[in-house]
Amino acid sequence: MKAPIEELKQKIELTGSNQALEREKANKSLRSFLVENSKENNPNFDEIILSEIKRMIESEKWEYRYGALQTASISLDLGYFSNEEHTQYFVKIAKKTIEDTEFRARMSVKDLLISAIKKKGLNIYEQIKDILFENIEKNFIRAADKAEKDFGQEINQEVYYDNPVFENPKEFDPKKALHDAAGWQQLETSMKILQGIADVSKLDFVKYIDDKIISIAERATQHLNRFVREISHYLIGTFYSISNKENLTKLGEKFCLLTGRGLSDNWSQVRYAASQAVRTFLLAGNSDQIFCEKFYPILLPMMCLNRYYLAEGVRLYSQESWKLIVKEEGKKNLIKYLPEFIKFYISQSRAENHAVREAACHSIAEICDKIVPTNKAEVSPFVNDLLKCLTDCFMDMSWPVRDAACGACGSFVAAFPEESKPDLDKLFKMWCSHLSDNISSVAKFCSCSLQSCKSPRK
Repeated sequence: MKAPIEELKQKIELTGSNQALEREKANKSLRSFLVENSKENNPNFDEIILSEIKRMIESEKWEYRYGALQTASISLDLGYFSNEEHTQYFVKIAKKTIEDTEFRARMSVKDLLISAIKKKGLNIYEQIKDILFENIEKNFIRAADKAEKDFGQEINQEVYYDNPVFENPKEFDPKKALHDAAGWQQLETSMKILQGIADVSKLDFVKYIDDKIISIAERATQHLNRFVREISHYLIGTFYSISNKENLTKLGEKFCLLTGRGLSDNWSQVRYAASQAVRTFLLAGNSDQIFCEKFYPILLPMMCLNRYYLAEGVRLYSQESWKLIVKEEGKKNLIKYLPEFIKFYISQSRAENHAVREAACHSIAEICDKIVPTNKAEVSPFVNDLLKCLTDCFMDMSWPVRDAACGACGSFVAAFPEESKPDLDKLFKMWCSHLSDNISSVAKFCSCSLQSCKSPRK
């Protein structure tokens, strides 16, 4: 049987293994070992653990640096290293490793800081925030410089703070696409560290959400890179979750439109992150009527459309959010804010992403199916705009968009025969020409639409 000290050293060594599975097992094994062999019965463990951390953190192997940070985090969680000297040492290695070349080592800094904050409070954040913000700030620019060097492309710095999706959805720049998908150096991990600190600190962190942090989050939501946009919405969602009502409204005024952009992002992962932030925000404040009047017209149309979005995770999450937030008053809210809903649906029918155009057509069809039977007068002023939008989508290159648009056109013509007369000849020709469409569902909808025009709703 191995002596406890030898076994401890071996387990710490394995946290720096070359194999990911071994590292994961070693972290769990080390935690279990330290729980079973209490600090009280092994007073020299502090010294042994610290010695191993100091050895591994200086290694050229990133796995060892990762293992050192994980060991420090686990030890702090279990009550080791209570004196201030140890705390300062861990702050020092966190500051050093926050700019590590290896992503996994940088992410371990988050674990270490969270463990330290749990034990010592936000004094740790006070010591780390300046270098954290400095790292975020310089990587907004440094990453662009490195991208230009690595990929040999001329980069326009201005585009790094604007998401091209919202400027002109029909324009496409392959250079922007490359950097939208590529990793973004230390910026992403530094923002994840900030999010982790805010999340673990809860309400105590609210006083630190100042103009500087708000500015960082705002810039990140509009960043060209989708990984940065994604973490920015998780960060904002965390701010919402830890805020009281007063702060929630103030944050909403700052972030509402930007979070709405996230709900319309071309990348599903960004939409999903923004969806989580919006659910947290609206559930926290929807008991206040003034809050609802202020933010529902902006966010509900976007959430409602995402219930039909192609990506299953976004679609199902949005459907659940809709039920949780509006409960039995979904139809009532749609009618109340109908102009905002329709304006947004029409804008999304022109989006670059075919999945968004399809979702917009389904959302417009829902208005006809669920609102028109009981509230026809409210929809009537918008019929011409909606039909124009649907006829444009009827000629789309993507068959699911044509499919959704075709059925919706027929429903609107049947429901509004008088308002539809100016468009009827054009629609009739389109339906007839698509009876032979190679997509059977499109042909079927055309046939049904032609039939429904003969017996319009009263």
